[in-house]
Amino acid sequence: MDRRFAQLPAVALFSVIAAFAQPVISSQGAVNSASYRTPGLPGSGIAQGSIFTLFGTGLGPDSLVSASSFPLPTALGGTSVSVTIGNTPTAAIILFAYSTQVNAILPSTTPIGTGTVTVTYNNQTSAPAPIQVVAGAFGIFAYNSRGSGQAIATDTNYQLNTITHTFHPGDYVSLWGTGLGPINASDAEPPPAGNLPGAMTMQVGNTTALVDYHGRAPCCAGLDQIVFQVPAGVEGCHVPVGVETGGGVGNVATIAVSASGQTCSDSVMGQD
Repeated sequence: MDRRFAQLPAVALFSVIAAFAQPVISSQGAVNSASYRTPGLPGSGIAQGSIFTLFGTGLGPDSLVSASSFPLPTALGGTSVSVTIGNTPTAAIILFAYSTQVNAILPSTTPIGTGTVTVTYNNQTSAPAPIQVVAGAFGIFAYNSRGSGQAIATDTNYQLNTITHTFHPGDYVSLWGTGLGPINASDAEPPPAGNLPGAMTMQVGNTTALVDYHGRAPCCAGLDQIVFQVPAGVEGCHVPVGVETGGGVGNVATIAVSASGQTCSDSVMGQD
């Protein structure tokens, strides 16, 4: 027999096994998609209505698939996610699915408490991984997509804050993240505008900032927007910002602030 043909059954068998391999969620379980706060630390819970991430293998198709229209689905590309608190299972809303990562929204109606999360792909379900559901745990999106360093923050024209496009004391600006808390509407639909009822405070440097708005961004399910005023006396390329909710501080990122001009005073690039 031709050896090339002898190899075909083995190749076909391998393909079948790969297609039906059980998904595996990494040991850390679910993390906030902005802060990536290590589970178990203060502020690491997954807030009702927030975007969370699962890492692992075999979680979805080899080519990334993403939801592109409302209502957002609970199954995408053969992938679905179930969160169980007590005896109550809740289907998560899938934003995108890939073989090594799934991003999803935890519905606002999910019960609070410690439980488990599973991923099902091509009718194969992973072993349960841990998840802690809380009322609020805000994570700040950052440039490095790891929850640290320069925050994703914008001015009133939605221009990104950088060391060469700084904020100024007195400016009203927006900080972007996820985890302020649940809404009284479907998380699969465009979210309602308005301040969320959960208590929160925001620190900019060593000062508590005046917050004008803290709720969902009207454009996007699960995405939160905090509009605040940059306090007087704050300046520098790496001014720390953090948001505290009932679940603690999710992560600390930075913004760039200058008293005048568009470049922060301690930038190695100077004022040019």
